[in-house]
Amino acid sequence: MLTALLVAFTVGVGASPDPVGSPAPNASRRATDVHQGWTMLWSDEFEEPGAPNPDYWSHEVNCSGGGNNEWQCYTDRLDNSYVDEDGLLHIVAKEEFYSGPSLQDDDPGYPGPNVFRNYTSARLRTKDKVDWKYGRIEVRAQVPGGRGMWPAIWMLPTDWVYGGWPSSGEIDIVEAVNLRRDNFYGWGTLVHGTLHYGLPWPQWENHGRSYYMYVNPADDFHQYALEWEEDEIRWYVDGVHYQTQRSEGWYNYVWGGQETGFVVATETAPFDQVFHLLMNVAVGGDWPGPPDSNWNSDREMLVDYVRVYQCARGSVEGKGKACGTIDPAVEVHDDNGAPGINEYVVYDDGFETLSFEVGILGEPAVIENTLVPGSYAVPGVTVDSEPKANGAWEIEFAQTGMLLQDAFLGNVYLASADMSEVDGVEAGFNLDGGTGWSNNGELEFDIKILRIAPETRLFVKMNSNHPGAGFVEIEVPRKGAWHHVAVKVADLLDNRNPGETPLDLRNIQNVFVLESTGPAHVWVDNIRLRCAYNTEPEWWQPDKTCAVKPRLSFPTVRSGFEAGPDRLECQSDDSRTTGDSNDNGEVRSISPTCSGGETRAPRSVPARSRPSPPTTPSPSRSDSTVSPARSR
Repeated sequence: MLTALLVAFTVGVGASPDPVGSPAPNASRRATDVHQGWTMLWSDEFEEPGAPNPDYWSHEVNCSGGGNNEWQCYTDRLDNSYVDEDGLLHIVAKEEFYSGPSLQDDDPGYPGPNVFRNYTSARLRTKDKVDWKYGRIEVRAQVPGGRGMWPAIWMLPTDWVYGGWPSSGEIDIVEAVNLRRDNFYGWGTLVHGTLHYGLPWPQWENHGRSYYMYVNPADDFHQYALEWEEDEIRWYVDGVHYQTQRSEGWYNYVWGGQETGFVVATETAPFDQVFHLLMNVAVGGDWPGPPDSNWNSDREMLVDYVRVYQCARGSVEGKGKACGTIDPAVEVHDDNGAPGINEYVVYDDGFETLSFEVGILGEPAVIENTLVPGSYAVPGVTVDSEPKANGAWEIEFAQTGMLLQDAFLGNVYLASADMSEVDGVEAGFNLDGGTGWSNNGELEFDIKILRIAPETRLFVKMNSNHPGAGFVEIEVPRKGAWHHVAVKVADLLDNRNPGETPLDLRNIQNVFVLESTGPAHVWVDNIRLRCAYNTEPEWWQPDKTCAVKPRLSFPTVRSGFEAGPDRLECQSDDSRTTGDSNDNGEVRSISPTCSGGETRAPRSVPARSRPSPPTTPSPSRSDSTVSPARSR
């Protein structure tokens, strides 16, 4: 395997565009000497007719739809990919009936049952053959047009260090859809360069720009290039620099373990790992829409060359510093560098009160839900809990009789108040926001172990109405010091005891439960719920925010933050939540208030970051890591 560490940077002169037109004969093809300081590290000039060079390229063979409901089967047949006598790679989409594996090649269940499609094509990749980190990548190609056609030249991580897509990132050098077949977006002469990163699907960041070609890109060859540095990525078409993104904008959000919780992994993640190249022609899918039928001829992408360069001068620790070809007039296409975080405190030196603004019959009102502590003990056990003078919640599980080995002694919990006296509101909380909680939510607290029996195990739980519950066993921290503990909401959803029903996030009765299997004496403080959301979502992405809300019983009450008449907005700078009223003015939807005093409103807080990669094991290249690589 050829694995390259490539480098680039931000000082240089603009490059002259590569000639546009028919590809030059092999003998007269020139190197890219106009890019000062770049040295070619690897290239494929496609000089050997027949199948693409197997030392460089492998084929994906599947009809999985690419994560985007695409219509083609990818094959390794010469009918769909070959090098001709003139030194051009052909990636050919054909209208034909075909069947193949329903799962992607890297899926542990591959190949899965066969499925049938009406189109075939090819998807080539250099994975585990030619991989690199930083540098300049150039591809001279003629992309196909037509309704439903989706050619792409792009990169994916080889080792998925930060987890599945998009946590480990995706770099799209160039994509195009429906060239010269304008759909309702009017994209007939546009090409696109994009980064994918951020929160897990469906809240990921789809961050890029489009470049207007003034000509149909499908009519001729063009050079598509990308310069990739540790802290900056730039896009080019025919030598024209049209987009820049920087590391302070991109991010991922990964689990850092029990003591850390969710964090932004590093300042440069996820684009600080080894990536490989892919080239394919998709047919149909969520972005271009359905293809046309009864083609007059096949539709193909022609590739003249693929070239990868490293910076031959001024290298700084292999991170690429000195060879950039930069147009200073191109503004940086910024993002926020972290997701939005909403935090809800339920215990902080005492049991907290959550306050919500609600309107009933047109009259606004504030309701309060003060968390109520409680405990449960099996026979032969006592459970004592009370706030200490220092603010900590003191909890002691003591055994007074004979018990079964490894049996639960009991628990303490924080429960919703009884809301029966408030019209339209039921006891409990609604963790609203879908994947903002199920993918990115966490329950966290601080704990100090004063005494604990060697065999004692500690569990954190969350309860809906019985028997709905979820639990996570935590690692018992060392005694005598305060430790932070974070528990994923996803794990609470995945784990339940036999006979229990799944945790229902729309009906949380006990927001925090600590359960013990043996004697233990602990202090607990700073209990809070956190959720994360994409601060710049696309209009078509769901779960645009996340919140803790009361449970509503009136059928006309809408619990949400939809835009509407008489839209209410919290005036506090710390709150991102809003509410609205219905058209009849009878019941207004509920949102956490921004009022001060003893009650607690949600807080928008910075995402945590840390200087090192995740502590969770990284999958090796031989692992079958599933990545829905092209979900949009």
